[in-house]
Amino acid sequence: MTYDVDYSKVPVPHMVATVRRYVEKGCQPGHFMTALLSNDLMGAVGRADAENAAKLREWAIFLRCELPAGCHGSRERVAEWMVDRRVDQSRVATER
Repeated sequence: MTYDVDYSKVPVPHMVATVRRYVEKGCQPGHFMTALLSNDLMGAVGRADAENAAKLREWAIFLRCELPAGCHGSRERVAEWMVDRRVDQSRVATER
């Protein structure tokens, strides 16, 4: 499944690949991104590098405006998204 995400709007350029792998393949992101996606502000602030910490407002806008609603908002949604994407990837691989 493909998603209409404008990855050029990722607030911190070195995070593009991480966001893309998470959204498209369900790959586990790092601690900062997991906290951010899970709506865990304290966790995200505590795990952010200086560049990501300075862009937290932009991250919030990006999540709200660019990412599919089902892939962020709580720990449960993040976990479900990763499982669902992995199942989709397995299905594609077996259909080839």
